[in-house]
Amino acid sequence: MILKPKKFSFQIRFYIVLALVMVHLLFSLNPNDNSIHNGKLRNIETYQDLENQSVFNFSIFSDNHGNSPSSNINMAKANYHMRKTNDICVLGVGDHMMKNGTNDFLYYVNNDSFWKEHFYPTISDGENIFYGASQADWGAGRLFIDGCGLKNRENITYSPEGADYYAIIEAPQHYRIHFISLHFPDEPEDTKVAFRESSKNFLRESLFKINKTDHDIVVLAAHSHFGYWLNELRPELYRQVMTKADIVVGASTHYYEKFAPEGYEVNGPIIVNAGSLVSPRFGSHPGFVQVHLLEQHRGIFINYVDVSKPTNTLGSSPFAHFRTFAGKIYDVYYQNPIL
Repeated sequence: MILKPKKFSFQIRFYIVLALVMVHLLFSLNPNDNSIHNGKLRNIETYQDLENQSVFNFSIFSDNHGNSPSSNINMAKANYHMRKTNDICVLGVGDHMMKNGTNDFLYYVNNDSFWKEHFYPTISDGENIFYGASQADWGAGRLFIDGCGLKNRENITYSPEGADYYAIIEAPQHYRIHFISLHFPDEPEDTKVAFRESSKNFLRESLFKINKTDHDIVVLAAHSHFGYWLNELRPELYRQVMTKADIVVGASTHYYEKFAPEGYEVNGPIIVNAGSLVSPRFGSHPGFVQVHLLEQHRGIFINYVDVSKPTNTLGSSPFAHFRTFAGKIYDVYYQNPIL
């Protein structure tokens, strides 16, 4: 006698399928929740672990005031770390030159292959007064962009004034970094003059060109007056930024800080003030931001590298965060917070 398998009723089959769908949703809607345990990423305990799992990394810094790795110890430490960890690019947020300073940084950039090929600066008031009449001499600092050799790069599109630009930087495994650099100097005090509508329009047009996927990392930078500049955008452009950007950076105050606008406390871009490598304000520490792309964890790890300490140290929130490709932000805790 051949026994035929018993068929389940339609109702039982329905509930089996429903259960399978629920299990799938449980593990697919928040895949990164399984990557974070007790404030740490799965399988990442040390900086070496982070390096081993990174597809690539890049750095962001500001306010070196003309100092190069040859003339300033903090710049030298940052330079050593960036090269040792094989940063694919270094993004600047302004005040890279200073009137009456040492200003050997431009010479260093032009005579060092790493900086010559991989540095993408933002211009601000420091560049304006170095090349122009004053800090408020809007756009005068664009000569610094020319001086760094960016005009010869085919991956860059400039605004009509030449003070803003959009660079597409190719990265390993078909990833791309979209860097939009905007000119928003400390002066003049009137932000409508310092952060012109032309720059905002350039931002809008550049964002519109980006067909955002998990392989596109969008970074926006503007020096600004107080390190946070999204409040200067109109609502429509603000929403566009919060939807497409992965990282938004400001500077100016020489104080590293992470911002969490209302409604975007745990979702949206990571928004930080990059601090200062050579002259941090009291209560802050000299350092720069380093970003690691972790494909296994489906996101990016953002770490403020304090050069007054060993640079191969993982930080804790608010100096380190993990952001998923889907836009969810997690605090991480590896070291005691810097007070």
